[in-house]
Amino acid sequence: MAFVPFPHIESLKHLDRNLRRSGSYAELPATLTYRGTVKLHGTNAGIRQLEPDGDLYVQSRNRMISVASDNFGFAAFVEQQTRPLKGLFAKLREALPLDRAGAPCTLFGEWCGCGIQKDVAVGTLPKFFAIFAVRVDETYWDLASLPDLQAVDARVYSVLQFGTYHLQLSSCDVMAGKAEIERATAAVCERCPAGLLLSAVGRGEGIVWQCLDRLGDAELWFKSKGEEFTVAIAKMDVSADLVVRAKAFAKATLTTWRLEQAEAFARDKAQGKGVIPALLQWAVSDALREEGLDLPSDDLPTYKKELERVARAWALERCRSA
Repeated sequence: MAFVPFPHIESLKHLDRNLRRSGSYAELPATLTYRGTVKLHGTNAGIRQLEPDGDLYVQSRNRMISVASDNFGFAAFVEQQTRPLKGLFAKLREALPLDRAGAPCTLFGEWCGCGIQKDVAVGTLPKFFAIFAVRVDETYWDLASLPDLQAVDARVYSVLQFGTYHLQLSSCDVMAGKAEIERATAAVCERCPAGLLLSAVGRGEGIVWQCLDRLGDAELWFKSKGEEFTVAIAKMDVSADLVVRAKAFAKATLTTWRLEQAEAFARDKAQGKGVIPALLQWAVSDALREEGLDLPSDDLPTYKKELERVARAWALERCRSA
């Protein structure tokens, strides 16, 4: 059974840069319509069915999983809830055009709850699965155009149940909508709508935005996160020593929440073998991808070295205190 990766969703700043670099904004409508849904702080998961009433295959962000080789108990959950989950696939297939009803279908979502992530409302709840994307063959479908894909008794929800947010962005200047995006994101982070619906009061992480004009184009999706899950990097003096700048960057970007995410990723991917190298690889690449857009390419080896040093020290201390 082949693993089907879910695309990495970048920030608004990444979207703006990609559109400007490629010039692809000229091919888009002048105004882009976006729908946002609550970004849940858990771990990415997916359930795939190749044919109607077929077996269910389960995956994490990195790999196919099973009850014997699980990720936070998600495969065990799917095995326990096979009947209602197959019912959701049947409902989905009934709504698809006839030439698509028998195609491989994947439900992507967030596996959330106690023991997965900390410091958010959903992290205090019994574990649940929230569907945020549906893929049929190689195409993503609009979740709002499909039947209500939820089975509350089985603790399976659609992210649409937690509320939606709407905005329009100029395709040639998406950054002009930054203030509106930040206001909506701040409200989610102050009191998580998913937590409130499920009887938990606390913080949320942010919002995921999908372009309704090109829903199947994941390169037009972006995420906005609250201050607790973003990094404030002071403008560095370019005349300062490179190593000094790299050390400051590493200290600012390798926050506890990023390192904990790196650890969760590494433990899932490495399965007990080579966890620290996998942790270093994820932490370094994530910090540079999300925060290092403006770093000179010639300086990247020095920045990587300092990021690896900080991440390794954290990982070794984590091992000693475990």
